[in-house]
Amino acid sequence: MNYFVSQAFRAPNHPDHIPLSKVEDLLSGDPLLISCLLLLLLKRWSKVHKGNLSEPFLHKILGIIKRSGLKSTDPHVSLELKELLAQIEGVTYNANHDPLPNDSFGPINSNCLKVSPSINVHFVDTEDKVSLLDRLVGAPMIGMDSEWRPSIKPFTEQRLAIFQVSSETDAFIIDLIALANN
Repeated sequence: MNYFVSQAFRAPNHPDHIPLSKVEDLLSGDPLLISCLLLLLLKRWSKVHKGNLSEPFLHKILGIIKRSGLKSTDPHVSLELKELLAQIEGVTYNANHDPLPNDSFGPINSNCLKVSPSINVHFVDTEDKVSLLDRLVGAPMIGMDSEWRPSIKPFTEQRLAIFQVSSETDAFIIDLIALANN
C-alpha cells in the first residue's frame, strides 16, 4: 500500500506516477484497505505539508470517504483514523476540487494490433444477445480470454467481468457483470 501511495505523490509527468483515482479504484470494495489508504494519505500529506491540509487535497480525501461509504463508526476504522476523520467532519465535500478522470478507450497508437475486418465482433450484454453465441457451434477452433478486476490481497476472489470467445469468423465480448444484473 505504501508503494501505491508513494507513486500517487510523484509528479504527474513522472513515469512511475499513479493517479490517486487509480489507487482508490484498485482498493475499492474493501473497507479495510480504504481505511488504510486514507490513514496513509493523511499521514503522508501532513508530513509533507506539516499538517496543513490544502482544500483540493482535503476534498480528494472526502471524495474517497463518500464513494466508499466509510463511516468513522465502522469496526475496521482505527482509532488514529477516527481522530483524523473527526478533524475534517465539518467540511462540506466539493466535487469541483475532486475531479475524477473519465475512462476512455481506444488504440494507444496506429501501430496497435487490430481485428481483421473479416471478423464480426459482437458485444453480448443482454440475454437476447446470448443466442448469437450459436455461431460458434461447429467451429473447428475457438479462442478464449477472460478479464477480471485486479487484486492486491492474496486469496481474494474477484468476479469474472469479461469473457471473450472467438472463431475464425466471429468474436464475442461477453459482459458477465451486465448479464448477471440483467
